[in-house]
Amino acid sequence: MRKANGHAPDWAKLLFPFSANPNLSGIDMNKFLNLYKRNLEAWTEVSRLGVDCAQALTRAQSEALQQGLSNFTNVLECITEQGSTGQQKARKSSEILQDAWQNSTANAKELAQILTRSNREAFEVLNSRMRESASELQDIVPTESRRTSGKR
Repeated sequence: MRKANGHAPDWAKLLFPFSANPNLSGIDMNKFLNLYKRNLEAWTEVSRLGVDCAQALTRAQSEALQQGLSNFTNVLECITEQGSTGQQKARKSSEILQDAWQNSTANAKELAQILTRSNREAFEVLNSRMRESASELQDIVPTESRRTSGKR
């Protein structure tokens, strides 16, 4: 949100009517806005982690697909190879397919690790920010307001 002159608005002035509210008096709006800004920064970081994860998954899946196509090509070459007996072709194809199976399970494990790491990192960012926010809120809301807000 920008003013016509190109400068960002003064959010504290825009929110002044809220600070005039007796239930919100004593709340430092600049601190509140800084808390909100840091919360948005945490969500931005989580979004970045999600994009990084999607890129890593795409890269790993692409490599797995290339590897699978290479294995398929090797099996076809083995089958069409001249001068080998049917038994030799079967044995060699079986070895290629066994390697392909091991590669595919390793690829699946890698994908799972990428997802696990990304989820863990995102959780750590959000968990850390939530703890910081709780502490910051106690600094923003005056002690007097906290005591009276519980009474109804």
